[in-house]
Amino acid sequence: MKDEYFDSDDFQELLHSYEEAKRGGYPNYLDEDDYADLCDYYMTNSMPEQAMECAEEGLRLHPDSNLIHGVMSGILIYHHRYEEAKAILDALPKDDANLEVFYQRAQILYAYEKKTEEAEEQFREWVELTREYGLKKGEKNDEYVRDAYVHIITSFIVLPDDNLFEIELVKRWMEEYIVSFQEIGKYETDLILIDISREEQMYDITEKIMLKVLDNNPYFEDGYAILATAQHLIGKYEESVESCNFALAIKPNDWTAKSILANNLFMQCKYEESLAIVQEIIYNLEDDAQYLLLCKCLCMCEKYAEALEKVGKLEDYANTFEKDNPGQYCELYSDISEIYMMCEKTSDAKIALNKALLLNPEDSYLQIQMAVILAKEGETDKQELAKTIETYVNQVYNPIDTAMGAGVRFLLNDIDGLALFCFKLTRKYKAETEQEKKIHRILPAYLAMVHYKQKDIYAFLPEIKLACKQCPDAV
Repeated sequence: MKDEYFDSDDFQELLHSYEEAKRGGYPNYLDEDDYADLCDYYMTNSMPEQAMECAEEGLRLHPDSNLIHGVMSGILIYHHRYEEAKAILDALPKDDANLEVFYQRAQILYAYEKKTEEAEEQFREWVELTREYGLKKGEKNDEYVRDAYVHIITSFIVLPDDNLFEIELVKRWMEEYIVSFQEIGKYETDLILIDISREEQMYDITEKIMLKVLDNNPYFEDGYAILATAQHLIGKYEESVESCNFALAIKPNDWTAKSILANNLFMQCKYEESLAIVQEIIYNLEDDAQYLLLCKCLCMCEKYAEALEKVGKLEDYANTFEKDNPGQYCELYSDISEIYMMCEKTSDAKIALNKALLLNPEDSYLQIQMAVILAKEGETDKQELAKTIETYVNQVYNPIDTAMGAGVRFLLNDIDGLALFCFKLTRKYKAETEQEKKIHRILPAYLAMVHYKQKDIYAFLPEIKLACKQCPDAV
């Protein structure tokens, strides 16, 4: 389609002629279709400034061209200059048969006028018009319609000014795409959606796409490794192990699959098996990122001296992110602090965490982690710490997961009073997502454990009874 035309001799000659004139400073005299094609080329190749210059030149030569005005409105939408784009679209004939203009009007409804339902209706009408156009062109595999879905999904993600898109809206359209088309994995649009789902951390969608891809093509390059990664990140560890094994059967030295397998085994408490794999990866790849899992495995295998020997390599790795990726730097030092805590090195844990807090002092998760360290040191009033924890839990977008995680940290460090406080705090929040409902189901087991440790038999009995009903495996 587009790419084929852009690679053609005719278009390459046009592009060369236009750019030579720009470099030489002499005027172009092209028709409106040529300017539209050039702008399309520049936008397709992520060169919006060149597209804007080309459209402006085209309008100077063809000021009454509805085609170039439509191209200009698309470029303005890309730059989030919605009011200017809307003014152009409003001036164009309402019965304009240009499919691109129809699509842009839907974009304005969504991004500028905030009328999502109306925008969806217009997008769907545009999909059908695109289907009819494709049939007239003689295409048989719905390539135009597939491309239309990708455009719509991308619009939902990139057009909101605050960069906070409606994730359920995007997932709904992606799931519709997965159901609507056969032979997923064969077309470029399929690969684009896989990339989008991974970049935007919609791993449940990645799993659905990859399952369909692999049904059609079991030897899709890195397919099982991509599937395994997605399954791991949504907590399907057993399924992820199976996908890793498929990946390794096809490609025995698939180090991505081995890395995911090691992480899955760790999450399944198979620490010795995980340790063996991560040691193999480090030996063969010298991959410093693997030292995080290595140190965790060593701690869980009670090889604390070895963990402390290796944590320096992890700190060296973390320091490489300080300037270019402070978020990753803070996350790694948070993990390093946890490793020191597991090794009973509280002062070192505090030093490591303070490195993260120095760059991100308002981070609620880091502050809660510091509360665990302060409680372990025993020099801070626990009631004050409880108030601090509740304040920070109320500030995060996932309070159930955060409060539960804090409770587990306190429990592991034998700070039972604050563990109980955090578990009760977890129960205060209404569970809405599947992950939150899962936490609520296993919560009685953790409460029962704390009450048992505190020898509070009257509080222990109802919680253990509820735990036996809701999560017998955890009991």
